[in-house]
Amino acid sequence: MKFLKATALLFVFTLFLFSAQAAFAAEVTVRTWFPSLDGKVQKGTTLDFKDNLGIEDKNLTSVGLSFGDPGKLQFDYDSFSFDGTQNPAAGYTFNGIAYSPADRVKATTELTYIAAKWLPTYDAKSERNFSWLFGVSHSEIKTKMEAPGKNTTKTFKSFAPIIGARYEIGTTTPTSYYGEIAASVTGGNKYSYASEIGVKRNISKKAGYIAGYRYLAAKSGSDDEYAKLSLSGPFLQLNYHF
Repeated sequence: MKFLKATALLFVFTLFLFSAQAAFAAEVTVRTWFPSLDGKVQKGTTLDFKDNLGIEDKNLTSVGLSFGDPGKLQFDYDSFSFDGTQNPAAGYTFNGIAYSPADRVKATTELTYIAAKWLPTYDAKSERNFSWLFGVSHSEIKTKMEAPGKNTTKTFKSFAPIIGARYEIGTTTPTSYYGEIAASVTGGNKYSYASEIGVKRNISKKAGYIAGYRYLAAKSGSDDEYAKLSLSGPFLQLNYHF
């Protein structure tokens, strides 16, 4: 595991070196996402985020960066928080604390997902564009329970290399279509999957937008204690190229 993390950190450092050399060409993205939430946490009783904790869907906003040849070096940062408040229909335990139907429990789940991706053969000047995708990802799922005299928090983390692919048609035209998938699996107990399809439209030499559909899933922990969460739904994104 230490060797794996060291290798991943070296990869990130190398990406930043390439990015520094290509800093003259950068693209910033701002995305609004309308996903459905699904997930569970187990640190005692297995708890469904929606059914047991009352956590609800919400609209989300995230940012991204790419450097050099547009789309070749990508950095994604997602940090989302979801919450719900309800009395447990039946008693349960979480992180060593017992909650009863008399407790009014506020539950909060936070997801942080960070990915650094390199697409070695991506070429923005090619009409049909395929590239493998390599990188590293960090995912963190934190669940907090709050009730009178019964507050506790548990965090599960995962850090690992990712591999995937991207394919785009019409890259050199104002309108193009693409699909991308990236996956990370560590020992079968921790994973992250990110995929999306979309339609890109350039409205000027520097600006454009994307309409698409995204799926993001992450699990951290072990067979007995874990948190897992998935988000899926349509999104709208604005791009600005420097």
